[in-house]
Amino acid sequence: MQLDPLISLAFAMHENPGVYALLLGSGVSRDAGIPTGWGIVLRLLAQLAAAEQVDPGRDLVAWYRERYTEEPRYDDILSKVAKTPAERRQTLSQYFEPSEDDEEGAKMPRAAHRAIARLARGGYVRMILTTNFDTLLETALRDEGVEPVVISTDDGLKGARPIIHSRCMVVKLHGDYRDDRIRNTEEELREYSKPLNAFLDRVLDEFGLIVCGWSAEYDVALRKSLRRSRSRRYTTYWAAYLGQLDEQAELVVKHRDAVVINIESADAFFDQIADKAEALERLKTPHPLSIEAAVATAKRYLEDPEHNRVKLEELVTEEVQRILKQVRGGDFPPFAPQAQELFEEWKRQLGRYESLTEPLLHLLVTVAWFDKGESSHLLAHAIERLAETPRQTASTEALSSLRLYPALRAIYAAGIASVATLQARRFVHLGAILVAPVARIEDRRGPILREMTPPNVLNYDLTKQLYGGNVFLPPNEHLFNSLRGVLARYTEASEEYLRAFNLFETIFALVHADMGLDWPPGGAFIYRQEAIDACVEIVSDVAREQRDSSLLKAGLFGGDPARFRASLTKYQSNLREYLNDLLRRFRRAPLIWPNLTNLYDEASK
Repeated sequence: MQLDPLISLAFAMHENPGVYALLLGSGVSRDAGIPTGWGIVLRLLAQLAAAEQVDPGRDLVAWYRERYTEEPRYDDILSKVAKTPAERRQTLSQYFEPSEDDEEGAKMPRAAHRAIARLARGGYVRMILTTNFDTLLETALRDEGVEPVVISTDDGLKGARPIIHSRCMVVKLHGDYRDDRIRNTEEELREYSKPLNAFLDRVLDEFGLIVCGWSAEYDVALRKSLRRSRSRRYTTYWAAYLGQLDEQAELVVKHRDAVVINIESADAFFDQIADKAEALERLKTPHPLSIEAAVATAKRYLEDPEHNRVKLEELVTEEVQRILKQVRGGDFPPFAPQAQELFEEWKRQLGRYESLTEPLLHLLVTVAWFDKGESSHLLAHAIERLAETPRQTASTEALSSLRLYPALRAIYAAGIASVATLQARRFVHLGAILVAPVARIEDRRGPILREMTPPNVLNYDLTKQLYGGNVFLPPNEHLFNSLRGVLARYTEASEEYLRAFNLFETIFALVHADMGLDWPPGGAFIYRQEAIDACVEIVSDVAREQRDSSLLKAGLFGGDPARFRASLTKYQSNLREYLNDLLRRFRRAPLIWPNLTNLYDEASK
């Protein structure tokens, strides 16, 4: 059974991002009410005849030839209809720019333009050739946060940046409607300039090709370019309406051995391609063997940290660098959609961050579990680097905050591993995880913990949509669910993981209060009975052991029992307001903490 060519194309684009160029014709913009180039010529001829107050008859072209004894060239006709550049601009704008008389949505980007922009944003497409004069594609790209390099003249080709350095290049082969040098007539479309031919030869040699909305009937020079190219490095895909091809298109398809895809519309075609490419990206996770190899390597280095310190640092640093390179690339754009579109984009980015950070989290968990304190600085450094990923000010707040998600995951994963069991507690790492990391986030430099609370990073309402129902703290619950697999090798029993998660969130909240930050975070521990037990345990341990408690010996709370108690008192005071807010939202209160300050006093006696 042969694979659906649409699925084959989606796989090809996903596995080879940026390798396929688009060749778009008038069929992509026709449904937006944009006329073809020849359609504009005919409308201009009608305007010219009306201005001369004559009846041109049914054949406008024959009338023009007889009247002016020349072929109807676009620029000549336009100069007769409109004398000045401003008049020409105004004349053409009626064909390309929306007006009050247009139907709703006319001359605005269509689904095809939006889907192409999504592909460009995701890095799947970075070269777009088009015979269209309109600016719908550029508008859609900018709406997706992609600023294209637009070339519409030979002068533009000469001064353009190298293809390899462009995130997205739009080459308007026949010009832009705002420039009266556009190619439109049969004579103009017969031959391209030497610079444009040379550019096309390079593109058709180096890129695969996806053709849509172009009939090949009138554009002789473009047909010549396609037939001149001998490269078969990548496949050519030709999207044809209901599988039908004109005679000239069939010749080009045969020459390039193109795969023909039967489509109902350009909108549906590009929407499906974008959806499939994004679905494949969401499923993209690191190969388990690569994670196992990284963990085994880290364990080997930790067996002899004195001689392997540099190697371990390089292992962790390289993984951090890999994440930062991806995050700063085109896969996490400052996209600002509305309503359901925002949720879908937020969910896509959430999943992408999780798959990207998976190998690093396994490394950090391994260090936190086995290391006795010699490598704590690696945990702090990794968290700091991840937190310094720039937040996009042009984005929605939900997507901007999500940029801190890799750092938050690193804090939680390493922190949970540090407190996972009584036998393997490495509280010594908690100072490096919660106190030491300092970074510049936006325009402020200070403790990372200031920004790193689950509700600050994971939008409450959008996270709730992932689960639905009456969930008290969906951001915390999502962290609990998404990190379970990372900790599975060390917390095999579910109750072990639950206990470690609750204990870490308790300490996390109290350290937050100790730092004097305005609003100590809530945690899932405030409504779980098992978490209350964990809270009682840690409070009792500090109260009983005082400065010898494992928590204070790790350097938290300055090693001072009185400071720990002050943080506990402050947190419990602020917690009452937080619980009242939950009660207002859900009309029922979660489990209430016991009075831990009294418990502390009792255990201290």
